[in-house]
Amino acid sequence: MFDIVWIELKNFKSFYGTHEFEFPDTPGLYLLTGKNLVQKRLGANGAGKTSLLDAVYWALYGHTPGGLRAGDIRSWGVTNECYVQLAIDVGNHQFVITRTQTPNSLTLENDAGESQLITQEDLIDKILLEDTAFLHSAMTAQLAEAMFFDLKPTMKLNLFSQIMNLDFWLDRSDHAKHEASKIESLIQNKNEAINYMKGERKVLSKSLDDLEVRGDEFEVNRKQKLKSLKKEVKQSSTSTDWQLHQLEILLASRDDLGVSHRELHKQGEKLSSESAKLHNSKSEVDGEITFLQRRIGYIKESISQLKNLQGKCPVCKQAITVSHKNKEINNLLEKIKDVEITINKKCELVDSLVLKLDKKSVEEKKAKKERDKLLASYQRMQIDVVKVKGDVNSKEQALSELKQRLKEAENEENPYYVLFDKLLIRFEKTEKKLKAQKRSILKITETLEMIKYWVSGFKQIRLFVVEEALHQLELEVNNNLIQLGLTNWRIEFDIERETKSGGVTMGFTVLIHVPENDEPVKWEAWSGGEKQRLRLAGTLGMSNLIMDRLGLHQRVEFYDELSKALSIEGIEDMLDTLHERAELTKRKIWIVDHQAIDYGNFSGVLTVTKDKDGSHLNYAKIDEGE
Repeated sequence: MFDIVWIELKNFKSFYGTHEFEFPDTPGLYLLTGKNLVQKRLGANGAGKTSLLDAVYWALYGHTPGGLRAGDIRSWGVTNECYVQLAIDVGNHQFVITRTQTPNSLTLENDAGESQLITQEDLIDKILLEDTAFLHSAMTAQLAEAMFFDLKPTMKLNLFSQIMNLDFWLDRSDHAKHEASKIESLIQNKNEAINYMKGERKVLSKSLDDLEVRGDEFEVNRKQKLKSLKKEVKQSSTSTDWQLHQLEILLASRDDLGVSHRELHKQGEKLSSESAKLHNSKSEVDGEITFLQRRIGYIKESISQLKNLQGKCPVCKQAITVSHKNKEINNLLEKIKDVEITINKKCELVDSLVLKLDKKSVEEKKAKKERDKLLASYQRMQIDVVKVKGDVNSKEQALSELKQRLKEAENEENPYYVLFDKLLIRFEKTEKKLKAQKRSILKITETLEMIKYWVSGFKQIRLFVVEEALHQLELEVNNNLIQLGLTNWRIEFDIERETKSGGVTMGFTVLIHVPENDEPVKWEAWSGGEKQRLRLAGTLGMSNLIMDRLGLHQRVEFYDELSKALSIEGIEDMLDTLHERAELTKRKIWIVDHQAIDYGNFSGVLTVTKDKDGSHLNYAKIDEGE
């Protein structure tokens, strides 16, 4: 549903101050006329009828049908606020639109009483009608040239395209064409990528062949190298084992010599010990002999003293006699003999000890000579052991190095096979990518064909929509022709067609079929009352088409100065047609006219009276039968 409920305006054009008007809710035909009390010769002209319509239009779109904006709509000489407040029903919602001038603002209040500042685009989204569509559906402009049929063919086509949103299909077609171009570029890029990958695959394939040959050669050389190293390891191992065996023999011989030398050393130590004991015995005996010899000297000194001793004995104090002296001397001489006997025995013992010492000395010298000989042999053998150990270590080191080289050779990676495996992975990835690209191209090509189809497909849909809309418009307009007294007249529309080359012939042509002429006559050839009737029929048909396409049930229409160029009969036919239209469609249709129209089926008359204080609104409801 689309309906205008009420309006409030302040200081808008000829309406000074605040004015309110609630539009009647009852369907019917209404008259909006005027009285100019300031310039009475103008009659209803200049009273402010069109200004009221301008206020409705300005509230919705921010300018009047004649293009006035901002300060141009403010009442002359007024500096305070200027606004229009309009309540409209759209669908199941009611909105209150408030547009002000200085400051410029646009406010929308929803049916929940919530109010907010909005943009013009937001408002269009709410009311659904663009300004041009509104002028050709809910409100016709005062100038006849603004009606649909009066537009030039290209302008009619533009308006028709806008109302039917026909450019949407052209945009879709252009978009499909653009997308097709993008996909073609993508396919070209993918083909270039495929060619690049084919070249890469060819290079990789050749590289793989070369690496395989080199890898095989490397394996042959490695086998020969392993064979040679194994032979060297075997030879080195045999030589090392022989050296180890020689070392074992030397060590055994050296150890035997060591044992013998230790035994001789022990024997020498024993001989030295025995010699030491003999030397000690000899020294003891020599000491005893010396002691005994000294004792003989002491005895001889005592004998000498006895011989010279006279008088009393210094010991017993008895008188010394010759016999007693001799007796004592003899006793001492006997002692000397005993001591000499002992000394002789001791000397014999010494001689015996000397003989033994000489024998031990000979034995020691012999043992030492043997020890020295064994030691020299041991030392020479130790030198041989050290040398052989060095040889063994060298051979073991050489053997270890050979074994390490053999192990490394056995574990050595074939660099050509390694690189072959890496390149093979790369080759397989390239092959996989190549196949994926080919599949992608097939899929994209299918998409491309589908999109290419829609380049013309959207145009075909557009033509179908155009033909359907034209058919509907023809039905609407031709029905109105009968009601307007043009019986057996028929209107035909022709619009652009796609040429074989893909181009489009532009233009919206109105052709009139009349009973008196077999050939259709262009709309532009008509004039006067007939043209006005045709114009009205076209306007009514376009209004129905617009609202139908928007899915809105229109409840209000304004027609400004439709009686121009019509005869009295023509005016009656027009009013009857609009009255019947109002009754059938449950609409409130307003006729805005400066002429005093005498018609008995008006449901109400709104008179705009202009006096020295400006324009004022006066509504009179007309009951049935008046």
